[in-house]
Amino acid sequence: MPETFRYIVVGVLTTLVDYAFFVLFNVLFKRGGMPVEQSSALATALAWFFAVLFAYFANKLAVFKSYDWSPARVAREIGAFFGARVLSGLLVLLAMWIWVSVLGLNEYAGKIITGVFNVVINYAVSKFYIFKK
Repeated sequence: MPETFRYIVVGVLTTLVDYAFFVLFNVLFKRGGMPVEQSSALATALAWFFAVLFAYFANKLAVFKSYDWSPARVAREIGAFFGARVLSGLLVLLAMWIWVSVLGLNEYAGKIITGVFNVVINYAVSKFYIFKK
């Protein structure tokens, strides 16, 4: 199976993990009385964290077949992976704020749109920087 296809599969799974945690947290926060602008932002941040944990291991093993578990290699990969995901996570938070608070878009639709862009950007960074051979 080609690398690009594997990445798309992992990207879709990561997006589903992200979306599932987003829905879970967003519903809980809104039931707790939190305004939608705040619940969507906090739910986005928490969902992102769980999705990044999943994505690191899935990309390392299934997509880029990086089986080197030496401390130096893992430290470099994890540092670069999480650093890149922090940047993309901040961009996702900004995009969600724009979709929901500025443009008044439904938070679930905004999350889907943002997720598509996020997958494309993260693939390029992973392929050419983090897991390069």
